Amino acid sequence: MYWAFGLVALLPAWLAAFVTLLPNVPGTRPQLIPAVAWLLSSAAGLVGAIGTEGRLRRLDESGLCQSPRRLWRLGVMALAPSWAIALGGHVLRWARF
Repeated sequence: MYWAFGLVALLPAWLAAFVTLLPNVPGTRPQLIPAVAWLLSSAAGLVGAIGTEGRLRRLDESGLCQSPRRLWRLGVMALAPSWAIALGGHVLRWARF
């Protein structure tokens, strides 16, 4: 349950950065850097959620009592790489690389 709280804690920040990578006008072709950042961010989010959920299952199977703080951090770390990629896409777009 605390893992899900960690996911929800970072979800609004990631979602705001993720959605703004899309073009403002429907039907226009996205620029290369935001498009690549959008794809990598979504892939990193999926891999992070699946990977940390697998880690959570292994921790549950081990029978060790885990602290809520550790489980919350595990949930936050599921979306942290995808959030960083989305923010990096914005930085590269504004720097015009």
